[in-house]
Amino acid sequence: MQPWAVFCIIIIIATCGSGENSCYEGDLRVDPGNGPILQFCSGGIWGYMCASNNIKQNKINADVACQQLGKKLSKGDITNVTSNTRLSPIYYYNFFACTGYETKLKECRTPVIYNTFNGRCRNDLYAAAVCEPA
Repeated sequence: MQPWAVFCIIIIIATCGSGENSCYEGDLRVDPGNGPILQFCSGGIWGYMCASNNIKQNKINADVACQQLGKKLSKGDITNVTSNTRLSPIYYYNFFACTGYETKLKECRTPVIYNTFNGRCRNDLYAAAVCEPA
């Protein structure tokens, strides 16, 4: 291998996965432009979680989300927030059944993630959480 090729490989490795838009599976953040709407990482891409009537949205789930975000307990349940703009990609999620012992939403029982890049949240309702500052 040529010395310049090794140098190029090192530069590529050093720059990949850096920056605020990179993420790891199951990461969670508050959308920088649409807080308190939550973003969930799936497949290395930040996306949005829809909220719907069949999702168990309780204080425990919200507390786990806030803990994952490095905050204190939530001020209430995971809630629905309407956005005036269409946000994508969308990750529909069904029934996060957290017990309160988890540190991340992806650790909660039966997290089912549906990745639909062409989807849209019903009534434009997105999952959001309001957390106490750390």
